[in-house]
Amino acid sequence: MTQHRWNTIAIVGPGLIGASLGQALLRRGVVGRVVGVARRRSTLNQARQVGAITHGSTSLPRAVREAELVVVCTPVAAVAQGVQAALEHTPPQAVVTDAGSVKEPIVQAVWSACPKQATRFVPAHPLAGSHQSGPRHARADLFQDRLAILTPVRQNPAEAVEQVERLWQCVGARTVRLSAREHDRRMAWTSHLPHVVAAVLAGTVPPRWNDFTGTGYRDTTRLAAGEVELWVQILTENAPQVQRALEQFEKQLQQWLRAVRRRDARALGRLLQQAKRRRDAVGN
Repeated sequence: MTQHRWNTIAIVGPGLIGASLGQALLRRGVVGRVVGVARRRSTLNQARQVGAITHGSTSLPRAVREAELVVVCTPVAAVAQGVQAALEHTPPQAVVTDAGSVKEPIVQAVWSACPKQATRFVPAHPLAGSHQSGPRHARADLFQDRLAILTPVRQNPAEAVEQVERLWQCVGARTVRLSAREHDRRMAWTSHLPHVVAAVLAGTVPPRWNDFTGTGYRDTTRLAAGEVELWVQILTENAPQVQRALEQFEKQLQQWLRAVRRRDARALGRLLQQAKRRRDAVGN
């Protein structure tokens, strides 16, 4: 008989991230049962069809009552509520985590609502995804060699934090720990700002010139095809940090504008070289 690391994991919101996580866990044989929780039966049916869950329920209290670990993978605005409900209905030893791309507002909301149970909540964010959404686009290798950021607080038991680290390591991710505030600051620069820039570019080029767009335009604006409501939530929740990043981007853009206006080849070369050097350092 197979010895699983977990008997039951519940995934609240088996969309792209949640379904990909369920697929990876089941295919690697580290869990016996994956219970999906969604508002619509159609979502659960799709998640089951792609092998992301073994059981499904539209009732969160019923779905998590035997779970050892609950992962809340809903859109950002619903994460805190999902975590609170999971903490209320799971066994007292169960650990709850999430996959939200904004952390500080979620942590504050959970600790404000249920401070006694919040010690079992270990926030996390896997840096993986796609402009596509829904369980039909799930990929078991989505987290392979990606970074998963944990933002534990000092009140979290060490074994709870270690369990969430093992979860993401089991599906191929590397893990690192940051404070919730530092996570949000870094994501504003490396994830949220690029999405805004892609959206600005896509919104600036006249549609009548679509036939003249090449791979440069399409690659640069791919992020703008992401789910609108999801990104409204992310940018709203992390607004202070995104504002700071945009202000710095505006300063950089002003340098480009001055160089182009003056036809300053030396300044343009310097800006391009700096950008190339920094992009080359990131790798593929």
